[in-house]
Amino acid sequence: MLPTYKTQGTKFVFKNGSEIKLVGLDRHPDGLRGNVIDLIILDECGFIENLDYLYKSVIVPTTRHRPNCKIILISTPPESPDHDFTEYALRAQAEGNYFLATIYDDETCKEATIQDLMRECGGEDSTNWRREFLCEFVVDSDLAIVPEWTDEHAAALPRDEFFTFYHRYVSMDLGVVDFTASLYGYYDFLKATLVIEGESQIRGPDMTTDKLALMIKEKEFSLWGTDKVRLRIADNNNLLLLNDLSAMHGIPILPTNKDELPAMINEVRLMVKQGRIKVSPSCKMLLGCLKYGIYNSSKIKREFARSKVYGHYDHLAALVYLVRNVDQNTNPIPNNHGISSRTHWINPATNMTQQQRAWSTLQSKKFVANRKMN
Repeated sequence: MLPTYKTQGTKFVFKNGSEIKLVGLDRHPDGLRGNVIDLIILDECGFIENLDYLYKSVIVPTTRHRPNCKIILISTPPESPDHDFTEYALRAQAEGNYFLATIYDDETCKEATIQDLMRECGGEDSTNWRREFLCEFVVDSDLAIVPEWTDEHAAALPRDEFFTFYHRYVSMDLGVVDFTASLYGYYDFLKATLVIEGESQIRGPDMTTDKLALMIKEKEFSLWGTDKVRLRIADNNNLLLLNDLSAMHGIPILPTNKDELPAMINEVRLMVKQGRIKVSPSCKMLLGCLKYGIYNSSKIKREFARSKVYGHYDHLAALVYLVRNVDQNTNPIPNNHGISSRTHWINPATNMTQQQRAWSTLQSKKFVANRKMN
């Protein structure tokens, strides 16, 4: 019964002609192709980069000659739930084809060993322990871009009576292969909270100046009507595009000033930790970036990783630019708001703009100075 291992083909061949073939999918993703296969086992699926392609374009066509072929996907959860394996796991759960085994299901593992493993992973609440030994789909805290983010921050705040005075913002991260992601929000001065009300995205062949301008105008109008936007900002890597949007489409957008990425991210993290960023549940892309966004290295946190769903986490980059440029100090609510001239004496100076008040002050000083000279 013992099979023979064949170096050529990397397979075990039994005397009856049956074979067990080993395939390294990182180097040979098409190595699973074949005509007669009864069982396919994919190990460590949570770390296969092109899992969705392999399943739909290689494995499924292969099984057409064996309709009863069994396909088993095995893995601990990936470093971020933003992976194809998560979708397949959820689907298997819904269909009743999901088997879960944690460290506590291993009868050969003693309690003392479990406690040692837990301690080495960083404790019971550590990401490594929960992912590798309890098989929970969690983001690695060492890789997470905004580890302070929780689902409770996804909330649509009701607009209060001062909304018409609040400053409205549009922020963009520009891309072609990646998303050109736009966020639309306002700063609630009374609550000291940045509220993201909407988002839009475009990429690939659709990414033209005309289509981008139309997308921005339609989204602004749907959210705020004809109310003015205080500031539009964008990445500073395509100044020609920003100039075209302003000159040709009447959409002035200023390039953002940039600091080191960790410094800009820290501004976002602090506001999130303080509960000062709220995102509408309708902003699915931004919420996904905040929840699943990771760096491409836990040691050198200088670049975002890439996702098939969320691109280069472009919506999160747009949020970083917005936080960097939002005016948190200017009170947009007029001093005499809610006060009627029928019931109160209103100093005319309160209705002056800052520039008008300055000019009035200069004029009065000039008059006093002239009188003294005479």
